[in-house]
Amino acid sequence: MAIFGDYVILDYEIREKDGEMAIKSREKGFLMIYGFFPFIIPSLDFHIAKMKENEEKEIELKPEEAFGAYNPSLVKTFNQSFFGGKSIKVGDEVEIGDKEKKFVGTVKKIENGRVTVDFNNPFAGKTVISKIKIKKIIKDENEKIRAFLDFNYGIKEFDIKEKTVKIKKETIKEDVDEIKYVFSVLFPEYELLFE
Repeated sequence: MAIFGDYVILDYEIREKDGEMAIKSREKGFLMIYGFFPFIIPSLDFHIAKMKENEEKEIELKPEEAFGAYNPSLVKTFNQSFFGGKSIKVGDEVEIGDKEKKFVGTVKKIENGRVTVDFNNPFAGKTVISKIKIKKIIKDENEKIRAFLDFNYGIKEFDIKEKTVKIKKETIKEDVDEIKYVFSVLFPEYELLFE
């Protein structure tokens, strides 16, 4: 069973109880840091904590336990020119905002030069079924570092010696400063070096 700070690799599927809409984890799974970052649906953390490796569970969640009630005030209408001439169609996801705060919505209607966007989560107001399988619970610090670098940044090649982690800079595609910052928050006793 997971306790605060454990890294949990799990498979999940979340789907509408009475519909076809569903989201799934990637083939290699999803990495959750228990108690540090909540799962996609925070109310599932309680269930995950009670599960053992290789255990599977199917859980039904009412809207208030899952993605919340549907909020009509989150449906907004914009002039089509607001999107800067981008070609958009019904069903597209659009982002509104800036680097500090972004809102993602789904285009619901385009009519007479006006675009209606729904910023509710697609599962809002719906009862969902969540299937979860715990693949692995990681407690060892070096294994946590391996999982963190692999799942978040696709970094598989690096050396860990004592409290130092060395990564070849040419193998990195992401922003090195971001990796350093997140790493320092999660592993403050370790030094991360790029060579």
